[in-house]
Order: sequence, then structure tokens, then C-alpha cells
Amino acid sequence: MKSYGKNSTCVDKQLFLDNFIISMTTLLDKINGRNPVSLDITGNEPTLDISLFRTILEKLKSSNLKSRFCRVTLTTNAVNMKYLIDACSNFVDYVNISIHSFDIAERLDIMKYSLTDNEYSFLTHALNERGITVSAIAVIDKPHKDFDGWRNKFIEWCKSNGFIALRFRCDVFSKNTD
Repeated sequence: MKSYGKNSTCVDKQLFLDNFIISMTTLLDKINGRNPVSLDITGNEPTLDISLFRTILEKLKSSNLKSRFCRVTLTTNAVNMKYLIDACSNFVDYVNISIHSFDIAERLDIMKYSLTDNEYSFLTHALNERGITVSAIAVIDKPHKDFDGWRNKFIEWCKSNGFIALRFRCDVFSKNTD
């Protein structure tokens, strides 16, 4: 990894691609089946580079490591998922989609971009058809005037768009979290 300033890093993609299967295999060998291991693909936006993400999944699939994981989970904002549905098939078990609100105006305020309700519905159904379970995630960083009502509308929105679950978490990294 090359450093470019205090909080900035640049990853050598080819170096990563050449070594991550070896590193993962070494770790799994050290664990030696003592604990169930899940693979969580997360951090920033893992699908930002569509080609890189496809290559990573292809290498993972061809490595035969899948049997060593109890579950493979992808956490994403889903902006590129329509291009990666087939790539995730037969490897990813569970997709967490960061949505933050059932209301598109709120989503756009939080995320600066958002899929439409129809696009979320398409994704959940397409992934579910391939045996991939999909949940929604909402990061809560401020109080809601009527949280119970908001939560209930969000749950109904999730159900109508094919999500199996809705998870809430507090934004612990925000200095302004109430």
C-alpha cells in the first residue's frame, strides 16, 4: 500500500490481486476449522470499481475457498449492483444494502445519490432468485420526531421492496450524533 498523505492511501490493485487468496488461505489454515468463519466484503464501497470487484469474485470462486466460510456477506450502497448480480451468484450468500431511509428525499440528503424504489425492488428480487438474501441497513445519526411511525413505514417499505430484514445502527463515527 502506498501512502499519499495523512488519511489517503492508494492500493496497488495488481499486488492485491496477486496476494489476497494466498493471504486468506494462510489465515484459514492457521484457524484450522476451530471457529466458523464468515467473509465480509465491506469498507468504503466495495463495488465502486466494477471490474476489480468482478475479478476478486472470480478469483475467490476459482480458489475453492467458499466451503471454508459459513457465510459470505457483501455490504454495499447498491449503486453498481445491477452490473454485479450474476457475478455474486454462487458465491455471495447475503447482501446488506445501505439505504438509510425509505424516503428518497431523505436518502438523497444522506447519500447524495440513491436508487429508486423500483431499482431496489428489481435488485432484491433478482438477488433472491439467485439464492442471495438481501437486507436493508439504516444508519441513524439524529433523533426522529416520531421514530415509531418512521420505523414502521420503513419496515413496510422494506417488505414491499423484497428485503428480508431491516437493521438500524448508530453512526458512532459522527461527531454530531444525537
